Amino acid sequence: GAIGSILGTFVSFYITGGLLGVGGWRIAACLCASYIGGSLNFASTAQALGMVGGDAAAQGQALLAAGMAADNVAMALYL
Repeated sequence: GAIGSILGTFVSFYITGGLLGVGGWRIAACLCASYIGGSLNFASTAQALGMVGGDAAAQGQALLAAGMAADNVAMALYL
């Protein structure tokens, strides 16, 4: 479960990471955390990576909102 999510995140980011911009690794980490432990892990990882407040807040919040929307759509389609 968790190891597959982590490996899948690395492979996916390697393939599509350039499309996510400079802070793309942050949203990839948040999505990975979400797949392992749910929305609370998503939010906690975002906070730990400085996407809420801090230096990268403006770009981070926009990326965070897009990531949360993508996560919700993916889970709705999955379920």
